Parts: sequence; structure tokens; C-alpha cells
Amino acid sequence: KSLASLKVEDNFFSSLPPFQINSMENLTDFAFGHNDFLSEIAPLCNLTNLEIVDFSNSFLLYQFPPCMTRLTQLQKIKAEHCRIDDVSPISKLANLKGLLLGNNRISQLPDVTLMQSLETLEVPNNSLLEIPKSIGKLPFLSYLILHYNNITSIPDEIGNATSLTFLQLRGNSITTIS
Repeated sequence: KSLASLKVEDNFFSSLPPFQINSMENLTDFAFGHNDFLSEIAPLCNLTNLEIVDFSNSFLLYQFPPCMTRLTQLQKIKAEHCRIDDVSPISKLANLKGLLLGNNRISQLPDVTLMQSLETLEVPNNSLLEIPKSIGKLPFLSYLILHYNNITSIPDEIGNATSLTFLQLRGNSITTIS
């Protein structure tokens, strides 16, 4: 019950580790990347004190479960090199500071207006078609990486992201700044 950090990457789990997830109420950092989950990861949603979760290289992870909205303490999600195509279930996580989603199948980002604490957003090597206009409503966003997508224009609203200090858009098809 006192366990705060659990790292079980690079194993052969096809579901969440077979110990009592529900009894780990103090868990704040959970890394279980490089596993091939065949079952639902929804039991993770019971860990309401989670601040950091790492799903990276979980090739059978296609989407975040809707129940992730209950993880209101989450500050960082790392889900790189998965097969995620929908990130809308996490768009309401107001305390999230870092979202790393490189090398997935994401073609659209949801409205990110409610992600008011977001500082870092990395969505490189996906299939993004556009940058959401709501990106300009993120007061702390300082680091935005969207390289190697299918973006064709940069919305004017990006200029409203006054904390933005690093923007990477190389390898897109940008022709206009709208």
C-alpha cells in the first residue's frame, strides 16, 4: 500500500501486472511500456493518485480508456510508439503538464482548452492534418513538437500561446500561416 513508483517495462505482460492494482492507492508513477497488452487497461483508472504514466512501446494500445478522465492528478503521459489513434479521453486532464505521443496514428488532436497546465506537447511522426486553434488558449505551453505530420497550415491562434518558446514543425506540408 505504500508503493509510490512501479516500473515493469520490458516484460511480457499481456494485461496489467497480475498483482492487486486496486490496492496501490499511493502509486504516483507507473511505467509499463514495452509490453503487449491484449486486455483492457481500465483498471489503471482506479489509481487516482497517479501523476506519471508511461505506456511507451505498447504496440497493442490503440486508445486511452474513457475512464482516464478520473485520473485528475496526472501530470505526465508518455505513450510513444504505440498505435494510438484517438486521444480525446485525456483532453480534460487539467493538471497534465507533459503529453508525449510520438510515433502513433493520431490524425486529429481534440480541443485542448481544458488542459490549462500543459507545458509540453509532443506529437511527432503521426498523421496530424492540423494544429487545433485551441492551442493558443494554453497559458503555460512552452514546448510544442509536431514534426513529420501532414500539417498544411499554422493557425493564427498559435500566436496567443504566449509562453511558447520552442516550436518544431519540420517535415510537414505547410504552405500557409492562416
